[in-house]
Amino acid sequence: SIKSTALRCFLKKKSISSSSLSPFATPPSRRGAIQRHYVFLAHGWLGNELEMAYLETAIHKAVAAKEKCPSNIVVHKTKYNKEKTTDGIANGGARLVDEMIDFISAEISSTPLPADETKQEHDISISVVGNSLGGLYARFALSLLPSTLSCPCGRINIHLNIFCTTATPHLGVASHTYLPIPRVAEKLIGNGLAATGRDLFCLTEEENEESLIYQMATHVKYLHPLSKFRKRIAYANAFGTDFQVPTETASFLCRNSNFLHWHKLDREIKVHELSKVSGTNEDGADGGKTKHEENAFIAVILETEKLEAPPLVTPVVDDGSNTSKNDLSKEDKLILNMSTQLDSLGWTKVFVDVRDGIPAPSIRNPFSDKTDARERIRTTLLERHDSFGDIAIQSSHDIKEDEQKRDGMNEKCRKYGKGESLNKNDSCIGVEEITMKRRRTKYDKLPLPSSNCSPHPHSSSRTTYIPIESREVTELVTKSDRLHFPLGHTVMVVNSKNEWYSRINSRGQPVMNSLAEGLVRDIVEE
Repeated sequence: SIKSTALRCFLKKKSISSSSLSPFATPPSRRGAIQRHYVFLAHGWLGNELEMAYLETAIHKAVAAKEKCPSNIVVHKTKYNKEKTTDGIANGGARLVDEMIDFISAEISSTPLPADETKQEHDISISVVGNSLGGLYARFALSLLPSTLSCPCGRINIHLNIFCTTATPHLGVASHTYLPIPRVAEKLIGNGLAATGRDLFCLTEEENEESLIYQMATHVKYLHPLSKFRKRIAYANAFGTDFQVPTETASFLCRNSNFLHWHKLDREIKVHELSKVSGTNEDGADGGKTKHEENAFIAVILETEKLEAPPLVTPVVDDGSNTSKNDLSKEDKLILNMSTQLDSLGWTKVFVDVRDGIPAPSIRNPFSDKTDARERIRTTLLERHDSFGDIAIQSSHDIKEDEQKRDGMNEKCRKYGKGESLNKNDSCIGVEEITMKRRRTKYDKLPLPSSNCSPHPHSSSRTTYIPIESREVTELVTKSDRLHFPLGHTVMVVNSKNEWYSRINSRGQPVMNSLAEGLVRDIVEE
């Protein structure tokens, strides 16, 4: 079972970068101060550079609005793949890396880096935001991107900064279509969509040949450069609003995976969450936007821990089920492996709710209960936070004394889990409190967070973190109490590839504004 000591160490490490989007990724060593930050925006299937125009504008606004923000952030909407998105992921990725190198070289030539006679090399950073297919292009491009460039001013060292995808089919679309279809139909559709379609549907020439999608999610050639980014972020549309890229493949969730995702809750935010149900703020009065209401498009934000070594892939066995790894189909095993390997890199996953932004009416889902989908997420997470609430990190605590107390209480919890009684004044502390609900065996085989961590002075007793498995997340973010036209794919990124698209997708602007603000904050506060 997960030991409280390991969890506490994980939480201490987690707090090292509490203000950033993804604190699990360790910053790479710097040879010098970053002199210029490049942000590349990669469009998707049948798109063009205008597809990401709103995000570009939002980034510029975020830079202008931030105090003491450096002027060395350069944003570029890529265009080499315009009208060329059907010839496969590899070709698109190769063109993307060519454009990145060409743009950096041309931009440095036209606007030279600060001269320094004593410095023979310069340092720049690269961040990428890939939308839909553009995210796969970007992941492939990383395997071809050099670590240095040569220019008249000297050697240019490239540092990988932020990697973000929006509605990218990381697991492909085989077994991840909006409505389930047989494999025969997938093959017909994939072949009909040329080389890119065959890649997305994981079609290969030979039966036992690994698809490119699988290779990109499991081979070191592709995972290693992705792991070098300081942060990795994946935006996914929740609640069945994305026809092209459903939630599971956009956030590489797996119904057979028990990989831990972590949810952070500030106690003051919890008040906002509860008050939203009654329509009042934390003071009990109506009016005024709470933090939650300002980010009403966010269904939930979860994070996975960056692991030093790839985890062992262990499929979930439901309580009372006879399911074993051998019972999984070949396709399910491949998906499980891809999901686990990607999760182990350490990601921030932002699940977006654009149901109110879809320009079409919705109807009640006859196959769902009447519980609001967002309310179901809030209730589940708050109940679990109540169970794990006292694991909040307090830097003033003596670690050994606190752990001794925790272990003593957990021993009482174990006795209770075996049917023995507790004194009325006893309470359970830490992960073992899950036994109070007779669920201890549920967590027996979950991977332990790394114990390489230390206390941090900014840890707060008002903050708690709880684990939730990949399969549990899947259940929470894919089901909706209402049926909507699945138009969220273009709404989320305010796809502006033409004037008509720009108008119908305008309600997604808050999502991109938030992404831009977070991106600039992370670049500046590196």
